[in-house]
Amino acid sequence: MKLNLIKLGSFLLAAIAITSCSTGSNQEDLSFNGKYLIMPSGAPTLGTYKLITEGKVDVLTDATNIPAQLSKGDYPFVVFDSTKAVTLLKNQGENAKYSFVKMITGGNFHLFAFNKTEEDATNLTITSEDNVYGFQENNTPDMLFKTIYKDADGCDVYLDSISSLRDTLLTMTADYKINGEVVDYAVVAEPAATAIKTNLTKKGIKLVDINLQTELKKVTTWDKDYIPQAGLFVRNDVSKDSDLYKTVLSEINSSISLALSKPGDVKNALLSAYDNDDSKVTSNFGFSSSVLEGVQGSDGSKNGFGIVPNDVTFTVEEITSFNGLLAK
Repeated sequence: MKLNLIKLGSFLLAAIAITSCSTGSNQEDLSFNGKYLIMPSGAPTLGTYKLITEGKVDVLTDATNIPAQLSKGDYPFVVFDSTKAVTLLKNQGENAKYSFVKMITGGNFHLFAFNKTEEDATNLTITSEDNVYGFQENNTPDMLFKTIYKDADGCDVYLDSISSLRDTLLTMTADYKINGEVVDYAVVAEPAATAIKTNLTKKGIKLVDINLQTELKKVTTWDKDYIPQAGLFVRNDVSKDSDLYKTVLSEINSSISLALSKPGDVKNALLSAYDNDDSKVTSNFGFSSSVLEGVQGSDGSKNGFGIVPNDVTFTVEEITSFNGLLAK
């Protein structure tokens, strides 16, 4: 009997050890090919930069493939346009695989008015006769524009991503033409907006920069300082008590805090992670380290990226309410 008890005890200890090993490795077990997160390039990556430099994120320059991931459920975390994601998940009902966690960016959209003066922009009237460039049709930047400038009837030319729009706008000639046609306006987003403005200004092109978040408050009841933009969503099988959840949230919260308080330190961290090769920073984030500091400000005071502070919360109900304010 004594021998049997010893064997039983050994068996129980082994079982506990196996269970402990399984729990300890749950970060990799729940990952997708070693990745924790999928997201679009550009501004939201600043809020996840630590995970990106650790190789735990798939960053896509073309965001059109991300909504499918909210249905497939490959990745434990997804960052995407929160207005679209919340609507998609609501329509999926009980079959929804993800839940909203927090907002990463909350307002970095601008309208460039070409060959206009500040006075022209004060009482701007945009009609369907104007030639407007934009990106991501029917996503947040497009819906903002349609809500504020109802007579415009949307953009005339849409690009799949802000990087594609940036590259297209940079081909603008001194007479404000792209492909032989005059462009009157463009809906853009930071940090690409700064690069576009800097390079076009060097060509002698005049433009007025209009903040779309400010304009939205003039025509709707939205009164929050930030708007729903890129949000973080977690797969429903990832427990908030899991190591994975705690690790990802901790890294994102830390990235956000530093992006708002010490952008210079973030810039140095990115360069260090990629052997001081700024082209590698650009390919991984969609912006260079120098643009980062220029758009955020050396002390984060500009916050051109529109990073949402950790103490600013959003609810699904608020995102749904925001959706209700936008043009259909």
